[in-house]
Order: sequence, then C-alpha cells, then structure tokens
Amino acid sequence: MTVGRAAPHDRLDPLVADGLGPAEILAAAVPSRRIGLPWRLRWIDRGFELRANRKALPEDDPGVRELRIVSGAALLDMRLAVSVQGRRPVTSLVPDPAQPGLLAVLRIGERAHPTPEELALHETVPQRPAPGQPRHRRPVPVALLRRAAEIEGVWLRRVPAVGDRLLPRHAAVHPADADPGPVAVTIGGFDDRPVTQLQAGQAMRRVELTAAALGLTAAGLAVPVEDPEVRRTLTGLVGPGLYPQVVLRVGAGDPVDTRPVPVGSAV
Repeated sequence: MTVGRAAPHDRLDPLVADGLGPAEILAAAVPSRRIGLPWRLRWIDRGFELRANRKALPEDDPGVRELRIVSGAALLDMRLAVSVQGRRPVTSLVPDPAQPGLLAVLRIGERAHPTPEELALHETVPQRPAPGQPRHRRPVPVALLRRAAEIEGVWLRRVPAVGDRLLPRHAAVHPADADPGPVAVTIGGFDDRPVTQLQAGQAMRRVELTAAALGLTAAGLAVPVEDPEVRRTLTGLVGPGLYPQVVLRVGAGDPVDTRPVPVGSAV
C-alpha cells in the first residue's frame, strides 16, 4: 500500500471500532512555515508508518532537522489520540536505517486507561499558538516543562534571550523554578542522530501542550538552530556534550486560534 491511499477495511475496521479511524489519529499539527506539512502516513496492520514527505525536503538539506522535529511533534499528538481512546501506543523511532524516510512506526497496543495527564494534554491539542511571541509577565514553572521534556528522553534548559536574540552565557537567568516569564528554553539530546531529533520534536510538543494546559503559550524563537554559529552559541550556553535542537519562548500570551488544520492530504 502506498502513501496517500486509503487503508483496506480489514486493517482499519478494528481501529474504527475503537474510535481510532484516520480522522481521529491524524494530528492537527502546525505545519512548518518553511517546509509545510513534512510528513505522511502509510497505514499498516494495527497502526501506521510516519514517513517524511519527500516533496518537503531532500535528505541532505540542512532543514531536514526541522522536518524531523515537526514530524516528532505530530507523532506526540497521534500518540495522545491513541491513548485517550483507551489503547496503548507502541512506537518505534527510525526502525529501519536503510529507509531514512521512515521516521516512525506507531502500532495500536493493548487496552489501557488514559492517565489524567494524557487527557489534559489531549484537550489542548486543537489549540494553536497565536501569532507573535508570549510577552506578558506571569510565572512559568520551568521545572514542570523540564519534566515534560525528560519524559521523551531529552533535556530542557533555560537560556538567556531578549526577543529572538540569544544573550551571552554570563547573562542573568532567574534561578527560581517559577520564573516571572516569559522565558526562553532550549530542548535537545545527548547526540545529534535522527532519532534524537524526533525525540526533541515530541518533547517540544509535550512542552507546548503542558504550557497550554497551564494557561501559557509556547512559541518557537526565530533562531535557526541548524546554523553552525547559532549551534555554537547554544552549546556554549548549555555546556559540552549536549546538542540543542529547538528554542522556545514560554509565557502568557494572547488567546490561541483553535481552528483546525486540514489533514486530508497527509494520508
């Protein structure tokens, strides 16, 4: 079965019976401004494959990092969609190195009650960050955001920034767990492999949803993380052996736009 075609009924009927048809599983993820919708789904037995949209970017394009991060964010939404329907999502990231376009496989596992956290995060999935950056002063629980990132196997660090500009390492960073906000944070891993970039994307989305559940807004800073000079600056801020993947600003902002994003072209 090729990407873009409907799945056979014998593959989808058990999922539809559980309320897990394509419309329910497809994430209303925010497309990247530069590469649009970077992922597509290929339905398989009891689940689907998340594949890179070959039309978005070639494998050797510097922006492929962004492709994986945005795709990872969509995958987190899909995992939550499965969880709240009473099923356990079973995910494999980059399962076949010989297929770089195969980003992940998500299968519908055994029945399991969703956790209160999964329910709360899923309720915020339709929300969209409003245009612009969070700009109002309101306490930001950085410790909770750090925990959200660590659930996905990566780290989150507070970094000094003014607007979209990163500041030197010696710039003051509020030490309290609840910073007055808005605050800038970077999310990354302990290496720079494709699987780590997907993990960072899932962590980014979990942080965004956690912030939304707390009445806050998380928006990406206009910081080109793929730029070598920017990466050196970020590495200098977080320390050696850490690989920053994305930078967010979190704080109180304007109300969100909850209009759905069309997803019909993603299957």
